[in-house]
Amino acid sequence: MGLVGILLIASPILGTAIHLQNAEPYSELYVLQPNHLASYYALNLTEGQNYSYILGATNHLTHSAYYLLNVKFRNSSDALPDLKDKTPSALPELYEYRFIIPDNGTWEMPLNFSISNASISTLQSVIKTLIINGEGIQVDKSSSWNSTKNSSYYQLFFELWLFNTQNQTFQFNNRFVGLSMNFTKT
Repeated sequence: MGLVGILLIASPILGTAIHLQNAEPYSELYVLQPNHLASYYALNLTEGQNYSYILGATNHLTHSAYYLLNVKFRNSSDALPDLKDKTPSALPELYEYRFIIPDNGTWEMPLNFSISNASISTLQSVIKTLIINGEGIQVDKSSSWNSTKNSSYYQLFFELWLFNTQNQTFQFNNRFVGLSMNFTKT
C-alpha cells in the first residue's frame, strides 16, 4: 500500500517529466500590439493612417533554426495557406524577414504599415499601395463592397518558413497568422 501511495503522489510530477520528454518540437508565430497585448485584430483601415504591431516567433525545435517570415496581402476570395495539406498560400510575398533563433529563443520585430492610393466605388474597393516598414509596395488588390457591413475585407498575413539544412531550401512550417482589415468609407 505504501508504494501505491508514493506512486499516486508522484504521478503528477512523473506525468510532467514524461510529457516534456515526449513533446513534439514546434515553432510559434504571433502578432501583438506594441504594448504586447493580443487584441484589436479587426482593423478599420483608413488611407494614410499608420498601424504598428510586433511580429514574433519562438523556437521550440530543440536546436537553433533559420526562419523566413513572408508577408502577404489578400482579399476574401484569395486562398490562405492550407494547414491540412501543409501548403503555403499561392499569393506573392510582399515583404520578408529572415532571422535565426536559438533553441527556446524568441525573435520580435516591429511591423509598421499603412495604405495609400486606395479608392471605393459602389461595387468594390481597391488598395493600390501597401507601405510596410517604410517601403511602398504595389498590390493593386480589389475587394467586393459589402453594403450590409459598409466595408471591404482584406487581410495582411504572415507565413513562417523554416530552412531545411538537408536540401538547403526554406520550407513552409505550417504556421501563419493574420490581421483582418475592413476598408471603409470615411
